[in-house]
Amino acid sequence: MGPTFCMTKNPTQWVKRNWVVLGLFGALLMPVSSGAGERVWTHPFDLPQPSDAPNTLLALIEIPAGSHVKYEIDPSHGHLMVDRVLKSNHRYPAHYGAIPSWAADDGDLMDILVVSDADLLPGALIKVVPIGVAVMHDQGDVDDKLIAIPAAQTTKTHSPPLAMAMLPPELLTQIETFFRQYKALDDGTNPIEWRGFEGWEGVMMRWCRDDRIALPNSPCPTP
Repeated sequence: MGPTFCMTKNPTQWVKRNWVVLGLFGALLMPVSSGAGERVWTHPFDLPQPSDAPNTLLALIEIPAGSHVKYEIDPSHGHLMVDRVLKSNHRYPAHYGAIPSWAADDGDLMDILVVSDADLLPGALIKVVPIGVAVMHDQGDVDDKLIAIPAAQTTKTHSPPLAMAMLPPELLTQIETFFRQYKALDDGTNPIEWRGFEGWEGVMMRWCRDDRIALPNSPCPTP
């Protein structure tokens, strides 16, 4: 049974039944203190990255793994929107979202795929460690997707240096297949040009060279 929004005579029971929904929207609408006692709302896209970014990043999940519904957090008002429903055989192979405060080449936030078996809700924030990039172009423009794993997972099952080789080959195939197919049109045309996977260290060197690390604490050497 899905959550009900009809208040009962027992508010405590209603809250218990709907705690997931309340937590999700509470996280998206939570006010942040300005430091002077005034409470101000911060758009999730504007949340700061950790001091050691991009070694550790704060990822904003918009679409859970396995979903064929493409959710997006609206950049104007910050609410979760349904962008479109994909064909039933196209399901996101990993949790998909964005990196707050990091603008990509197209002006939108940098996209990210978070590989985790945990059930993550749209709107959830999670600290992750990048391990590589899915390199692709969309309608001729660079549209790379970072690939990362939860930071908590690195301390339990893996230790640096982390690499794409730690991911199962079948998952990489699923990621490639998804992005090769999910925007394909009925006439056979496809705006996505798949370029393959690249390890994080190589990406960092290339992005530093091309001045694409748009973070407050850039790891790139000063010229």
